[in-house]
Amino acid sequence: MHAPPGRDNMAGGLGTLTVARPHSKNRAVLPLTARATRIALGIALLVLGGILALPLVPGPGLLVMFGGLTVLSGEFAWARRLRERLRGMFPHLGKRAPHGG
Repeated sequence: MHAPPGRDNMAGGLGTLTVARPHSKNRAVLPLTARATRIALGIALLVLGGILALPLVPGPGLLVMFGGLTVLSGEFAWARRLRERLRGMFPHLGKRAPHGG
């Protein structure tokens, strides 16, 4: 018996199925997506902090910039060095406030 033209031979069951592995590509893309998200968040915090640090603009601009450098320091050595330099310039910012009255 021959199979009709355009159809698979059904004698062995349903034929051969090719199963795609969707997770194999996702595993390669996920670290890149996470890194790109951290970089975008860090840059956004730096820009927002720079705007808030301008004169006559209320807000904690330097603190937001320090947060942006902290996010970027996990990806870039220059951000880590700048963060450590700023931490050395403002040592009182790293200390916790005393509890109690």
